[in-house]
Amino acid sequence: MPVNILTLEDGVTRLSIAPEIGGSIVNWSVLASGRPLLRASNDDALAACTPRRLACYPLAPWSNRIGNGGFDTPDGWLALPPNSANDPLPIHGSAWQQAWTVVEQTPWQVCLQLDSLIPFAYRAELRYTLHDGPLSIE
Repeated sequence: MPVNILTLEDGVTRLSIAPEIGGSIVNWSVLASGRPLLRASNDDALAACTPRRLACYPLAPWSNRIGNGGFDTPDGWLALPPNSANDPLPIHGSAWQQAWTVVEQTPWQVCLQLDSLIPFAYRAELRYTLHDGPLSIE
């Protein structure tokens, strides 16, 4: 199945994003030279449909590993199952494992949104903006 790739340009750089693959950056490169500014992703990486093979992906609603597989909340212990075959603990949240929705796009900016129920209900918003070369990720 072909993956929808969004492309942003600001006259200096080009940014390719895959909302369906965890809102990931596929490539970010200099227009004049084609030189990658992040790890370059090829067709094989894109075909694998995993953010871990792409240039960059969002870590939400947490980053890194959750020790002991969960944490205390006012309602008691919240157990989080492992979410990666490579790690016995939950790692990097769940946002990178879900498709994001495009809510706004211009030639140099895109806003993505994720309404998730995994592992609990949350909404995440991700905005990629190019501005005469620099990339802002909010």
